[in-house]
Amino acid sequence: MSNESVSIWYSSLSTGIFEVDLQHSNIDQLIVLLERAKGEARIKESMDFLIHAIENHFKYEERRFGDNSKKMNQKHINEHRRILKKYYDMANIVHVSNIEDIKNEIVGMIKIVLMNHVKDFDCKFFQDAR
Repeated sequence: MSNESVSIWYSSLSTGIFEVDLQHSNIDQLIVLLERAKGEARIKESMDFLIHAIENHFKYEERRFGDNSKKMNQKHINEHRRILKKYYDMANIVHVSNIEDIKNEIVGMIKIVLMNHVKDFDCKFFQDAR
């Protein structure tokens, strides 16, 4: 994907929960920064920022909605863990390889995983929780 085709996509799936949608939008912006990053150091830094934001987002969801009357189920929480493990593995690849060659592939994988998670877990959970 070229920089010219960068678009905001993750936050286009609204959960209807302002704080969650705002965090999704912020993650969108970090993905755009990663997508546009040039140079190995900037790409690695952008990847680290993105993973940190996703970690914090998942912690927020689990803390905030674990107390909800319609609690976030273990399957949803396990999906958070699976995604984070996948991203930690990607970050390890980023830190030991020629990132310029694989950046677009990694960004594409990040987008697919997050889009599927929001569509298959977040939107359904938050609709039911309202």
